[in-house]
Amino acid sequence: MLETASVKPSDQGGTVAYVRIVQWGTYDERVYGAVVRALDLERDHPLGLMFHAAGEVDGRCQVLTVWHSKEYAERFDRERMEPTMAKLGWGTSRAPITEFEAPHLVTP
Repeated sequence: MLETASVKPSDQGGTVAYVRIVQWGTYDERVYGAVVRALDLERDHPLGLMFHAAGEVDGRCQVLTVWHSKEYAERFDRERMEPTMAKLGWGTSRAPITEFEAPHLVTP
């Protein structure tokens, strides 16, 4: 089982934060809200999630997440997101994702 840990610079023996920007289709507050409610995201925070934000850019839904590691993000997809999308009848097709390690992360 993965354990959460504070992100500190990898040159100090820490992990490197992992950032994902998922570009869903046309922004629809009803659809986004249904997914968030089904995941109970606002109360049942995924293990390893540091930050979640969503909004609209040029009519498309953008979801930005910052994770303690890529493994946490992939675990969330596998164990929670994919089953939830299937349960809602939206399948498990992947939206375009921009992802990268962030060796420099500032949190107030």
